Formats: sequence, structure tokens, C-alpha cells
Amino acid sequence: MADDKSLLEKLVYKLIKKHIAGVTAASAIRVAKQINKNGLRASLTFLNDSRYNSASPNFHYNYTSYLQLTKELFRLGINSDISLRLSQIGYPDKQGIDEMIPDMLNYLSSKNVLWIEYEDCYDIDSVINFASAIKDNKIGVEVPLDKFESKKLLKSIPLVKNIKIIPYESRKPADIMDTKPKKKTDLFTEYGNAVSKLKGLKVNIYIYMQDEKMVQKFINANRAIKRNLTFEIPLGYSNKKISMLLKNNINLCIYTAYGKDWIPYAINKLTSGRIKEIAVNLLDKKDKKVDYDDIKDLPIEKI
Repeated sequence: MADDKSLLEKLVYKLIKKHIAGVTAASAIRVAKQINKNGLRASLTFLNDSRYNSASPNFHYNYTSYLQLTKELFRLGINSDISLRLSQIGYPDKQGIDEMIPDMLNYLSSKNVLWIEYEDCYDIDSVINFASAIKDNKIGVEVPLDKFESKKLLKSIPLVKNIKIIPYESRKPADIMDTKPKKKTDLFTEYGNAVSKLKGLKVNIYIYMQDEKMVQKFINANRAIKRNLTFEIPLGYSNKKISMLLKNNINLCIYTAYGKDWIPYAINKLTSGRIKEIAVNLLDKKDKKVDYDDIKDLPIEKI
């Protein structure tokens, strides 16, 4: 079978559907309730990315969806963060955007965080300045590992109460093909170095990792700094292994995505290697041929 993008989308979706909490807010809320019953915190995000659908962006719809979701979580007493991308609500061009985030924060429990996810189209220093101007301890910002080399950034980070360390961003197929992946041991050392830099800045430290195995390996390599950290992993991984982490007093949050625009999510939060390249090509709608044989035997464990 050759270059059939519709078929490829179905195959890639089959691989990642366990990481998605349905397409509606109601389905995501049901999943968040179950996550809470298991003694875990959720972090809900809406997969409707106007940045990737610029022909007809509906920023107001996205904002209203997030606001209603936040209200419903508060009403039901569900322990869940909210995680959004500023491009979803028209940053930096849309008027009134500086009022949208505070409106949502009004309905967010004091024990939860409204996360601004990292996007490579925005300067991270500008995003931190935007978040700090809101002056609310419930707001947080994602920062990629490679940004912690910036002394300027480290000076501005204390302006925000919550910081989430995320892996390097790499979306282009060329990056995947030409760049040798970092060894896991090197990656864990860099995570540890980033945490050490944040320790003295009086911020709440979160770490996003792609699966529960990475969390355990990081802890094994950095036992001295595991306290006072919260780890976030995507929905869909082994309950048994997650339970083992909880027994070791590890703070865990489950990143819970819902909606139909799942390809950017697969690229940015889940996948690596060949499957990621295929997802990038699907997103960019490139003419490059991608064969069915590339993914037909790919096991779930690869993502």
C-alpha cells in the first residue's frame, strides 16, 4: 500500500487513541473523575489548535470552551489543572486576551494550575512576562530543557510561581532524520541540572515526561532531588506502574487531552522517531511519500 494519508491517519490514531479522553468535554471530565478516584490529579487540554487551522480560526470558541470546562471542573470539585496554548485564543493579536486568562483563573481551584504550554512560535521570555503580568499564583509556564542555559530566562522565571520542564521541541522531519537522539542517561542528567537551577528560585517545579518508565528512571538517577517535584505523564499508561510510583510517594499528574485535532498533540507530547516523522508529514500535508510498511508493524510501546 502506498501514499494514502487517510489510511495513515487512521493507523497513527490507532496507536495513540489510548492517550486521548474522547472528543468532548463531557468525556474528558468523566476520565478526570476516574483519575481522581485513583488518587491522581488531572490536567485537561482541548485539542482544537487554531494555529494549525489558520484558514478559519475560532479563538472565541476555544476560549469559551476552556472557560466552561474550568467552571464545570470547579462545580464538580474535580482536582484538575487546565493546560492551553496561547495560539488557541489568539495571542498576541486578539484584543482582550489579557482578560481571558484571569476570567478562567477565577474558577480554578487554589490547588490547581492554569498552564501556558510552550509553542515554538512565541519567544519564551515574552510568554513569561505575559504570565507574570497577570499576577496570580495559579498560573504556570512550560519551559523546554534547552532554554535553561539562558541566564536572562533564569532571572525572569521567579516572576511565575509554577514552572514545568518539558523535553526539547523538535517537529521537523529533518531534525529527526539528521540529529542523533540523546541518550536517556544524558537526558536525565539535563533534567536534574534544570531542577537544580530552579530549586533556589522559590517556584513549584513540574516535569513532563512521555511515559511512566521515564519517571522511574529519572528518580533512580536523581534520588536526592525527587522531593517536592510533580511529574506529569500522558493519559493511557500502565495503572500498575503508576500505582508503584504512588506507593513511593511520587507526585503524579495525568495530562488528559480531548478533542479531534490530535496530530499536533501526537507530535508535541507523545511520539518520537519514525512515527513522529509520519505525524509531522500528516500535519504539514507534504507531498513526501510515506509507505504503509513504515508503520504497520510498529508496536504501541514505541510511542
